[in-house]
This record gives sequence, C-alpha cells and structure tokens, in this order.
Amino acid sequence: MADELAKRVRVAETAAALERLERDVAVWVGHRRERDLLRQYATPLATLERTLLGAVSSLRVEAGALSLGVPLGDLHAKAANLDQRAALVRKVWAWFQAKFDQRDRHDDQRLVAVLAAADEVVWSCWKEAFDSAALSGGPVAERGPAPLPYVDSEGGAEAFVRDEPPTGLGASEADQALGRFLVRLPVPVVRLPVGCLDSPWWLALLAHEVGHHLQYDLLLDAALVAEVGGLVAGAVSGGPAEAARWRGWSRELFADACALVALGPAAISVTLQVELGGEAALLDPARSRYPAPAVRLALLAALADQLGLDPLPALGGFGDPAALAASRAASAGADPLAARRERVRADLTQVPKVAAALLEAPLGGLGPLPRLFRFKAADHGPAGRYARWADAIERGTAQPEPILRAAREVAAGAVHAWRKLAAIADDGDRARALASLAEELPALLAASRPAGTRAGDSERAPQDLGAELAALVREAVPEGGAVVGG
Repeated sequence: MADELAKRVRVAETAAALERLERDVAVWVGHRRERDLLRQYATPLATLERTLLGAVSSLRVEAGALSLGVPLGDLHAKAANLDQRAALVRKVWAWFQAKFDQRDRHDDQRLVAVLAAADEVVWSCWKEAFDSAALSGGPVAERGPAPLPYVDSEGGAEAFVRDEPPTGLGASEADQALGRFLVRLPVPVVRLPVGCLDSPWWLALLAHEVGHHLQYDLLLDAALVAEVGGLVAGAVSGGPAEAARWRGWSRELFADACALVALGPAAISVTLQVELGGEAALLDPARSRYPAPAVRLALLAALADQLGLDPLPALGGFGDPAALAASRAASAGADPLAARRERVRADLTQVPKVAAALLEAPLGGLGPLPRLFRFKAADHGPAGRYARWADAIERGTAQPEPILRAAREVAAGAVHAWRKLAAIADDGDRARALASLAEELPALLAASRPAGTRAGDSERAPQDLGAELAALVREAVPEGGAVVGG
C-alpha cells in the first residue's frame, strides 16, 4: 500500500506541474493581449499560445498514461522525464516572455518608451516593404508579424533568423535544438544594444536588422537568400574563391542596402559608429559575415552614390576607404598592414559592381529594392523630407506625422540631428542638447504612426507548432534518460 500511495503522489505532482505551466502560459498570453492595444502582436501571441499549450497538452496525455502497475522506481523515472520535458517547454516560453515583458517594466520608463519607439521604426520598414511588394504583382509571401525588438546588454543589434539560432541558451544538445526551434517559430525578434536607451537615435540600426527578416520572409522558403547570394557572387570577378567570399557576406550586404534605401545616408552614419576603429580593425578582412569595415563602408557609399545621394557628410572623419587601403611608401619602413591593404584594395574594385547588383536585383519579381521602400532621391536633398525632419528635431519643434514612412524618416532625421549637435564645441551646451534629444525622441517616434490597429486580414494566420515542440522535447529527453547533452 505504501508503494501504491507513493506512486499516486508522484503522478499527481507531475500532473500538477503541467497544469501550472498550462495556467501560467494562458494567464501570460491574456495579460499580453490586454496590453497590446494596437494588436500589433496579436498573431505572434496566438502562435505562442497554440504552440506552447499544444505541447503541454501532449505532455499531459503522457502523464495521464503513466501506469501505476510498474515498479515505483520506474514510475519515478518516467515522471521525472516528463518533468524535464515540461521544463524545456517552459524554457521556450521564458525566452519570448522576457522580451515581451520588457514593455511592462514600470521601474524603467525609459526602456518602455524606447521599445514603443522601436516598434514604430520596425513597423515603418516592415509593412512598407510588404505593401510595396504586394503592389508589384510578384509572388510576395503572406505578411507575417513584424519583428519584436528588445534590449539586451549582452550584445549589439542583431536579427535572429532561421539559420542563425540565438546564443545564450546553453551548450547542451537540448539547448541547441531549442535554439533551432525558436527561430523556426513565426515570431521574429531583433536585439537592440542597451546603448539605445541613452542614445535612442541609434534605433536607426533597426532598418538593417529588419532587412534581414525581409530577406527571409518576403518570398516563400527564404528564396531571396539564395537569389541575392547568387547575384552578389555573380557580380564579382576573380574566380570561385572570390565569388564564395562575397556570397558569404551577401546577407549582411542586403541588409545594409535595405537600411540605405530606407534611411538614406543616415544608414552610413550609424554603420560608421558601429565599425569605426583603428587602421588594423578597419582593414581586417578576417570576418565571416562581413567584409572588412573599410569595404563595408565603401559599399554603403557606393549604394548612396548610385542612388544619387552624397555619402561624404555621413562618412565624417572616416574619409576615403581607398586612401586607407593605399600602399605605404617604402621609405616609411615595412608596413605591418601591407597584406591587409592589398586585400582591401582588391575588394574595393568589386564594390561598384556589387552595389549595382543589390540595387538592380529583381527580388523574385518584387524588386528592385528601392521600390520596396518607395525611395526618391529628392526626399534626401537639402529641401527634402529627411532634411526637414532633421532641422525640426534639432530645433525641438518636430511634430509626429500619421503616415507609415514617418517613423523611419524621424529615425534618420534624428541621426542627422545628432551629428550636428555632437559637433557643438562647448561641453555643457553639447551635453544639454543631446540630453534633450534623447528625452524627446522616443515619444516623437512612438507617435509617428498611422492610426488604427496592426493585425489584419493581410497578415499570416497564427500557426500551431505544438506537435513539433512536443516531439522536440521528447527527443531531447528520451525515455529512460536525462536531458540529451545536459
């Protein structure tokens, strides 16, 4: 009888834990829906709800099938396996929960304000591209939910896309499997550096990160990843090895091109701040995802030039990448960076062709890229919209405009305003001017949005990956074993 009672108690504990997980997820989703007044996260919340609760429901069926007819030790092992599987489901939930719940940080109103601003910059880039693609008559995919921005002190701006699982989950095989599942869920996310809280003009970095998600989601089956990679590789000369190098950079170069057509030269300014360093760093070719910083900046400048824009003011004191890569006179002694300069010089010869390939790419019938963001060179001129935003932001007189493009224009204008204010010679005057910009910008961005709610008929329906998540946790915690790789 003692064993029988112990078995019933152990089964009840596992069942209660699963009930709690189910209840916790349901309560959290309900809370998030109440807070989502614009319904901009209606679809991802529904997807998370169906997926998480579907997985828990599957585990509860397993718990209900636990047999009291097996020895007590065997029953404990089976129940422990279910507990571990439930813990992995909770871990998936916790990863998204932390990012959504930053919007409720009552102890950090700056974080809440900056994320509200970030939401609008993302939406301005995301929906504009999908709306323009739909008008092209090409085979655009059904629009999925806009990427969710969040702030993290652990790294810089980064979009987590399907073949690049997020870091920080742990090194076990189970954690790695969860990482691959997280980016398969149609709930895209973008990490922002913590510096955006004090310098919210760097929300302009979002245009590049949204570009990554657009490359994966504008066409079915991430077809733009292959197309752009092939076009970039085909644009360069020098044989298969060179083509492979540039193909490896193509996703970042596409995102840079998206940022340039969405923001104009402001994209160069923000990239310069990310990449600026000493000569050795600027000439470093040993980067897997990007070319050397000097080459990346030269490509952005070439994109601007080919679009009829002046890139030089945005490059600031960086100057000419070609001059940086030029050979040094022999009389100056051996140049420790000679090999790097030679490599960068060779890469710079490819830049105009690659820039043209990016701007002229058909994008599966949706392009070219400037059309997706309704680019007009005149908007970036001295009397254009971006200059007017920059002047008004600098003077503190900017008023929000209820149109889709406004948030990304404000973000770009804020970068131009920052460049002017950062040039104020007096330390006190400069600090006060930048503090005022940092204080006023988030509210201006958050209010720069079209009226109405976000989720609609044109958005992809919520999905249910509960069965897939249940299968994953069963594989990660096999019958009679511990967490794989744990």
